[in-house]
Amino acid sequence: MCARNDPVPELVEGHSGHAASMNGRGVPGKGCLVHGPRVHSDTLPAVEISEMQAAFDDAFDQAVVFHGFTEYLRDYEMIVQIVAAPSTGIPMRSLRYLFVNCVQADVSTVLPPDLWARSLDDRLLELGSDLDGYVWGVREQGLYPGFELLPDSEIARSWSTSVGIPFHELRMMSNAHDISLVFSDLRVTELAPGYAPFSVHTPEPRRLGSLGG
Repeated sequence: MCARNDPVPELVEGHSGHAASMNGRGVPGKGCLVHGPRVHSDTLPAVEISEMQAAFDDAFDQAVVFHGFTEYLRDYEMIVQIVAAPSTGIPMRSLRYLFVNCVQADVSTVLPPDLWARSLDDRLLELGSDLDGYVWGVREQGLYPGFELLPDSEIARSWSTSVGIPFHELRMMSNAHDISLVFSDLRVTELAPGYAPFSVHTPEPRRLGSLGG
């Protein structure tokens, strides 16, 4: 939760030239970057929802560099790179947005068919091509318009009733993907260099998951 004496944020330019907030420490956002509600009721209090929204606002107009289900399959993660104003001298940070108990994830492209038709060449997977198409080699997508919590989500309400804990529906729009998630909790942590969502290990005997009974 934000402290009441947090400095008033000033405005800096984000990845697409739109205004993004930056706190008094020179870090984009309001400084409320870790969130993990543990309220088990039909709906979360307004303050919890506002904290969750504040964490999403911190990522506005920044860049998603990876998203997908975690290795253990229960949660969905997004890795967001946060860039401060150049004048601050603060290095880029990588934040992990972990959507806990993600029961639904829908991902679709925002690129129209005519742009896809011009973007099929593998040379666009790297930077430096002069081809007229979407340059996949950028390897990031701008978070604009960004995250939006859907307060009257019927599917989130249905999961809340069935499971007994609050669920939420989120829509994330970028310049590459349109993502909808249904989840119960949000946790945001800063990542150290070298973090990898998945690594290939020495083969082991397959372990089949149990559905319980």
